[in-house]
Amino acid sequence: MQDLLKLKEVLQSPQNVVITTHHKPDADALGSSLGLYNYLVKKGHH
Repeated sequence: MQDLLKLKEVLQSPQNVVITTHHKPDADALGSSLGLYNYLVKKGHH
């Protein structure tokens, strides 16, 4: 639970973020990355 609270705190202010997947990503990994990207962009991150 502490990790989620720390993540929430870090993402409160817009910043540069890098999203990666594992080696040879499958459709689930790509979809999750794309969803996270769209969420972060809407929150003002780059």
